[in-house]
Amino acid sequence: MSVTPSEADDMVEAARRSGATLGVLFNNRFRPEAIKMRELIDQGAIGKIYRATMTSAMFRTQDYYDRLDWRGTWQDEGGGALINQGIHAIDMFQWLAGMPQSVFGVVRTLKHTVEVEDYASAILEYEGGVLGTLHCDTVQAPNQQRIEIFGENGALIMDDWNVTLHRLKTPVQEFLETDKTIKFIAPESEAETFKFEVVGGGHAPAIDDFALAILEGKEPAITGEDGVRSQELVAAITLSGCRGEKVSLPVDRSEYDGLMEELRRTRKLPSD
Repeated sequence: MSVTPSEADDMVEAARRSGATLGVLFNNRFRPEAIKMRELIDQGAIGKIYRATMTSAMFRTQDYYDRLDWRGTWQDEGGGALINQGIHAIDMFQWLAGMPQSVFGVVRTLKHTVEVEDYASAILEYEGGVLGTLHCDTVQAPNQQRIEIFGENGALIMDDWNVTLHRLKTPVQEFLETDKTIKFIAPESEAETFKFEVVGGGHAPAIDDFALAILEGKEPAITGEDGVRSQELVAAITLSGCRGEKVSLPVDRSEYDGLMEELRRTRKLPSD
């Protein structure tokens, strides 16, 4: 959507003042796999969530960065594996699991000759002490897109767009309080893998939705405010990784803008 949350805020405010329609092309939300996962969570299929994790690994060569001057720079791209390759997975993840209250991130330039991160991980802390993890990189082979969401009644796992629901026969809390078998076992579960007819990556329905929003004068399915949330999460991980400390959300806009000025000036991560 933008390079910084403050820029995204400005876009939302400008749209509000002018009455313009503002949306963000997060096409993964329109894929049938994502829609099914959201439906199952909303229906309570896995119960109250207590853990969520995602990995988005999308390999890129050095030549990929060298071909265009703006790639891999703080000045023009504003980040690396998080804001470019990983942003769609991050949006889908927070759409499914919700936004954390704080993050502790680590960002590295591990293998490429670039200014920005090609390797990033974070621990996410949600309301009630629930923890999650997030990882994005452009160095891992083979590529991987994986989301795992665990709840009291089961688990929902997407592995390279293959979606499986694991239904527990006994809820987690009930089983750990009542089982007396003296065996290192977990509750039994039944797995159901869903099959989808997928045509494209969700771009066409996303564009159709936005066009219809303009024609009918309504909000698109993915609003500017939705875009700010994913931008916020990327910024929090980057800020945490650069400062070496936990960062609460929402991110302090002036602090992050100051960090971006610093990164554009030094043209490297503090840890490199």
